[in-house]
Amino acid sequence: MDLLGYAVGDIQTGEWLKYTVTSTAAQTNVFARVASAQAGGQIRFRLDDELIATLDVPNTGSLTTWQIISTPCLPLPERENAILTVEFSGTGFQLDWFHFTSRMPYGASPHAIPGRIEFEDYDIGGQWISYYDRTDTNGYQQYRPDEAVDIMAVNDSGTGYAVYAEAGEWLDYTCDIQAGIYTIIVRSASTYGAQQGVLSLNGQTVATVTLPSTGGWNKWASTEVSDVYLPGGPGQTLRFTLNSFTAMLNFMEFVRQYNPADITQDGQVDLADFATLSAQWLGVSERPSADIAPSEGDGAVDWLDLLILVENWLAVE
Repeated sequence: MDLLGYAVGDIQTGEWLKYTVTSTAAQTNVFARVASAQAGGQIRFRLDDELIATLDVPNTGSLTTWQIISTPCLPLPERENAILTVEFSGTGFQLDWFHFTSRMPYGASPHAIPGRIEFEDYDIGGQWISYYDRTDTNGYQQYRPDEAVDIMAVNDSGTGYAVYAEAGEWLDYTCDIQAGIYTIIVRSASTYGAQQGVLSLNGQTVATVTLPSTGGWNKWASTEVSDVYLPGGPGQTLRFTLNSFTAMLNFMEFVRQYNPADITQDGQVDLADFATLSAQWLGVSERPSADIAPSEGDGAVDWLDLLILVENWLAVE
């Protein structure tokens, strides 16, 4: 529910709000936009007196610093004229809105990293859930016309679409990530210079990209940022935020940088790599995977390869 510029404030323990709703059978999360000067508050949601979700309110920094929080919800039933009760515990926080929705990757499958992500393929979920756009409609009515993100056809490499982004707007992407160090390439066009884009993973900043003026909205350039470490794991949330000016955003590509001693390519030089080297010790073949020294290989796994492994022991890519 969107409170259209207003928020519920001066919340006290034991207060509650009731809404008459129509519930559609679905498995969703509940999202809420809150501001709090302290941690410890809770928002509980009951549907016809059954507790279906509890949100823990964090300290967002102040009563004017807003943050979107979420939690899984019990499966919603098919029901008309149900009573949704929102109960409050704690004090010192405000509630702007809450929303029951299913957030999911666009195209059903998470983006794979390493790999390329088209900016227009942000997650399904809606405003404030999977993206923030300063306007209410897609001004170009292309690709995903029913959503607010401005997407237009472009003449450049990629899928042929790009996102027109303004300062403060952001887009979220659910990703399956292989741990490691990456070079990130952002393809953009703009008449403005020194635009700052910020990449965050699960809420933590991992890279800042300064996008150049390309001299025109149809002139494209690729900007690289190297040595960015990304922890591995499935279902992670990657966010791109444009902090300044305006840009056309085509795609971002994640190219993994491998440490040669990470023989198993799992993001760390450890016992798994030593085991592989041991299994191939003094073996000769066309190019064994543990033949890491010299860089072009010499056809044998020997002391040169072991020395490289030892020098990089427990290094994280």
